[in-house]
Amino acid sequence: MADLYTEKYDVFLSYRRDGGETMAILLRDRLSAKGFRVFLDIESLNSGSFNKALFTVIENCTDIVLVCSKGCLDRCINEGDWVRAEIAHALKHKKNIVPLMLRDFAFPDILPDDIEELRMQNGVNANSHEYFDAAIDRLAEKFLKSTPTPPTEKTQKKTGSKLPKILIGVAASLLLITAIIIGSIAIWGNSGKPPIDDDIPVGKTVSSTEKSTEPTQDNHTDETADTVVSDEHFDTFPPYEPPTDGSLSPDNVYITGSIIEFGGYQWRILHKESGGPALIISEYVLENKDFHIGRGVTWENSDIRNYLNMYFFYETFNEIDRERIVHSYVQNNDNPWFGTYGGEDTYDYIFLLSLEELLFFGNSGQLRDRPMEEWLEFIDGEYVVVGEHPSMYIDDEYNDERMASHINREENMDTTRWWLRTPGYYDDTIVIVLNYGGVSVGGSFADSIYGIRPAMWIWLDDVAWG
Repeated sequence: MADLYTEKYDVFLSYRRDGGETMAILLRDRLSAKGFRVFLDIESLNSGSFNKALFTVIENCTDIVLVCSKGCLDRCINEGDWVRAEIAHALKHKKNIVPLMLRDFAFPDILPDDIEELRMQNGVNANSHEYFDAAIDRLAEKFLKSTPTPPTEKTQKKTGSKLPKILIGVAASLLLITAIIIGSIAIWGNSGKPPIDDDIPVGKTVSSTEKSTEPTQDNHTDETADTVVSDEHFDTFPPYEPPTDGSLSPDNVYITGSIIEFGGYQWRILHKESGGPALIISEYVLENKDFHIGRGVTWENSDIRNYLNMYFFYETFNEIDRERIVHSYVQNNDNPWFGTYGGEDTYDYIFLLSLEELLFFGNSGQLRDRPMEEWLEFIDGEYVVVGEHPSMYIDDEYNDERMASHINREENMDTTRWWLRTPGYYDDTIVIVLNYGGVSVGGSFADSIYGIRPAMWIWLDDVAWG
């Protein structure tokens, strides 16, 4: 109890547990990483003395950030409501109150007199149609009156997210002058532990200079030589073959194609190296969403990246599960056939597969050697082959492996299209996998509604298998 009375904080986070807790936790991590001393109550509010201590924290804080989730103020009509009490106490003491307004939030028609002034406070929008990192930056730079303390190396490790961060690099070389770069292969040391970068925040993007710099030994936590998977791996990588004995065990759970249970969903292992994490993808399409609303989209600035790494990550996985998910270096190559800009590289917990990573389902070589298709013209009442032209599609023997159904099979029994993260022909199109498993490399418009199959790198120890 003494800590609450004596510890000094810059920012007090007020939130409604049902609907706002995950955002409050995320907000604490982001602001702490920026050097703010943030108070987040994660205990039950049953003790009267504890409640009084919270009032003392409010009095000693400069800023109060109110996480405004849908319906969070509806219960403030009740005199004993604790969110109302926190707001009223902050207003009484003339604190700087900043509403952080989430998707579907709206002020109720009537607010009690002691918090009516809340309507007049300037707030920040942080919903799925606004890139979350930018909203937090604006909150910290424009709305908070506290002065952050640049975290030292020691405090960064103390206040930063506990989630592990691994540098997932790319081992690529040009096979031919016209060959493409095959990206997003994990790099880890021979010790079996991944290189960790504690200074990389969630959602960070990588500049073009960083993007061209290969990881050095100084980036890693061990002093052994790195094991790098070369792009020859793509030439020999077989299609996955699930175990045929009808069961899995700890000894064979790492078999490529095995199904694991994680976060309440089924996931398929696409790639696993000895001593390292595994690349997994949801077995089914989990929901249908647009990739982005707007022009000039890349994975880096997309709505769907924001959604997966904010709402999906915190709503789907508990703290134990989140600690298994690797903070991955994600390479965003240009479209290999059309050269459409892929955006800056990023660091993410959750991502969509790239066109190159899709080869883990099986590589017929069509991505590297673009197939040709017949050129037809309508002559004298019938279509006649008049030549050949480069195809817009990958259509090979691995179509069946890439097909996916919606998780709600009663609603959608058939296979469905699903997004990758690679740009298509235009800067507002994204490559998609088609219903029959072929791949439209030219893509579809980003505001279309297609399925999402989240992917991630995770440590598999103690994960349940089916």
